Amino acid sequence: MGQVLIADGHPVTRHAVRILLESEGHTIAGEAEDGLDALRLGLEQPADLLILDIDLSRLNGLDVMARLRARGVNLPVLAFSAQDSEHIVGRFLQGGASGFVSKHDDLRELSLAVAMLLRGRSYFPMRLLGNVNLPEVRSGERERVASLSNRELSVLYFLASGRNNHQIAHELTISEKTVSTYRTRLQHKLNLHSLAELIDFARRNALVTAPQAEPERAAPDSDELVMLRSLVDSLPDALYVRDTAGRLAHANLAFLRLYDVHLEDVLGTRAMDVDWYAPAQAELLHQYFLQAVAAELAFARDIELRIHGQRRVLHHWGKPYRDAQGRLLGMICGSADITGRQDRLRAIEADKQQAELSNRQKLNFLVRASNEFSVPLGAMHGLLEMVLQRATLQPADREALEWIDSTSRDLLELTADLRQIARLESGEEQAQRVPLHLEPLLREALAALEAPISAKGLKLELQASPEVDHALLGDPLLLRKILDYLLAYLIRETAAGTLCIALHGQVEGERLAVRLNAAPLLQAAEDPQAVYSLEELAADAARQILQEAPVGLIVAKRLVGLLQGELVLASPPGQGTTASVHLMLPLAPISTL
Repeated sequence: MGQVLIADGHPVTRHAVRILLESEGHTIAGEAEDGLDALRLGLEQPADLLILDIDLSRLNGLDVMARLRARGVNLPVLAFSAQDSEHIVGRFLQGGASGFVSKHDDLRELSLAVAMLLRGRSYFPMRLLGNVNLPEVRSGERERVASLSNRELSVLYFLASGRNNHQIAHELTISEKTVSTYRTRLQHKLNLHSLAELIDFARRNALVTAPQAEPERAAPDSDELVMLRSLVDSLPDALYVRDTAGRLAHANLAFLRLYDVHLEDVLGTRAMDVDWYAPAQAELLHQYFLQAVAAELAFARDIELRIHGQRRVLHHWGKPYRDAQGRLLGMICGSADITGRQDRLRAIEADKQQAELSNRQKLNFLVRASNEFSVPLGAMHGLLEMVLQRATLQPADREALEWIDSTSRDLLELTADLRQIARLESGEEQAQRVPLHLEPLLREALAALEAPISAKGLKLELQASPEVDHALLGDPLLLRKILDYLLAYLIRETAAGTLCIALHGQVEGERLAVRLNAAPLLQAAEDPQAVYSLEELAADAARQILQEAPVGLIVAKRLVGLLQGELVLASPPGQGTTASVHLMLPLAPISTL
């Protein structure tokens, strides 16, 4: 009985060899799925025998054997390969292998070879050796094959197997440019002129199995794997099985539908080997899987990714599966598409956050309203007491009463507008839909504010695109209130210079997209070279809107919201306050004009 290492790129083959050898009392000291892992095991893991395939990625079997010998490791090597031409058998013999078994033979042949090598003998069946020790025979093509290096032989094998440069580079961990160099070198050494001739040469010399040849017999599946496949196939969710290296061993119909693939096209692939994930996502998924395998623990998480370019949210999970002796064989995994459920949850969360924000805004609004009303109402109370105490009014008192009268009217109008907003929001009142033109409404609003404009010495610059000449359907009273409050705020915030107001429109089907921009054109900037960070701009805008905005501006913002529009304010440092109103208003039918 001996300690055996297995290096083979096919997980089912490794599993079959493990079961065979363990049934005969041998111990499997380690397994490798590629050449580099095989080299590491041979150097680090004490063992009595290495079973080695030539067809390994990253480093082929012949190179593994050569590097072990170069480092003084004399571990007996039993070659176990589907490539059983005399050229390959001869290469293993010359490289120092102690035996060779073809994968086309019965597994009992492998059992016999292992027993022979563990007794210190060799095992090379004569039918496989052929004329390998007679270099004078068939010197032509055989000598050309013998002149190839191990790496050149690997590239030739992959080319003849139908792999492209990108796939070969991935298998051998070299660049595509290096693969092209090897291909050119192969054509030169073998005196061939095309890829077709290379493939024909490889098949003629049995370096790769021709399509018409008898296919390689797969190693028998274990009872555990057969039962596992039956279970996976019977379930409606997307389920699949991966080995400990992350290679797909089986997948059910739901999985194949989810990823729109055929099973034979994806067997043996890892997450990085398929084309439906972005490369970065594929690498993360593979590493996450390997971490779970290393810990031998189940995993579950929701992941958002793109499959064939389409956004998907998957509930991704995996559970370890083991053989009868409790050894980890891989993971049973599942992927449930929860995109719709996740989107609904996000929408509910967004609505919840919006409701909380709206409640906070209403509370802030009431606080600002009470603060703004307290000053004029307190002044009105004091002046009314003076009026009641005096029998006659002095001129100054008359001016004060006039101010009270004006302020009272403004407060009453504001209070009426707040009540109207409440009725519109509750559905007790509906906005009008009558034909109107926007530019006349804007000019009327500016004319009503002529006194404060003149008092500040401001200039107005009004621009209107031809599209706003279209007749629209809307509520002229609500639109006028929006203009009154917004313009009053901008005039208050603009200290000097010119207030530029632009009215734009764009017809979109049966509606007009309206944009009103208002910004001050200052006579002199504070510092034309100043640079402000996004944090400064955002903080300043938040201060203007959330902390210092008067109630009238909040009313304007509420009215714009009732019309399904948007009011955006900004206050870049040193540039005054700018405003932009966006509305979508229906075009008035011609019959109503």
